[in-house]
Amino acid sequence: MAALHPEINYIAIDMQLSVLSYALDKAIEADLPNVQMMLVDGAALSEYFADGEIDQVYLNFSDPWPKGRHEKRRLTYKSFLATYEKILRPEGEIHFKTDNRGL
Repeated sequence: MAALHPEINYIAIDMQLSVLSYALDKAIEADLPNVQMMLVDGAALSEYFADGEIDQVYLNFSDPWPKGRHEKRRLTYKSFLATYEKILRPEGEIHFKTDNRGL
């Protein structure tokens, strides 16, 4: 997507350095100056972005945390959704892709 839309800035966010390192290598290899990386917990997004600052949130194949006791860790849990709602502009969108039928 970043290659198709060089006028749009993309920010990859993850809590695992190895995941971001891999993504950074791919972004450099593809010469994508419009891609940035943040090593941060998604629960803290409102500390980094102002209300209404973000146009779109993409959740691509996030860890499903299938056990009920772990539901608060899911990126689709109500506290995360409230954070997305806060940082998204009023017409903002959330795009969600998963291969987990339970989600």
